[in-house]
Amino acid sequence: MSVGEQSTGAGSGRMDDDALSTLARAALAFAEAILAAREPAPRNLSIPEAAVLLGVSRSTIYNRLRTGELRSVRIGRRRLIPSEELERLRQ
Repeated sequence: MSVGEQSTGAGSGRMDDDALSTLARAALAFAEAILAAREPAPRNLSIPEAAVLLGVSRSTIYNRLRTGELRSVRIGRRRLIPSEELERLRQ
C-alpha cells in the first residue's frame, strides 16, 4: 500500500462512505421515531395568548374565569390557562 491509500479491510477499523451513510440514515430514522412517539408536554398559556387563540378579548377570558367556565392555574403571581382548557372550549 502506498502513502495516502487507506485500507478498507475488515481489520482496519474504518467504515467506507456507504456504510457511514447507511448508519447516519438509520440513526436519523431512530431519532425521528422517538420524537414522534413522545407526547407533547402540556402547555400553559398567558391570558393574552389564550385570548388570541380563542379570538376573544382579554376581558372575555377574565369573565369566563370569574364565572368558572374556564379553569386556570396560578404560578407565582401569574394566572395561566392550561392548553387542555382551550381545546375543551373550542369543541
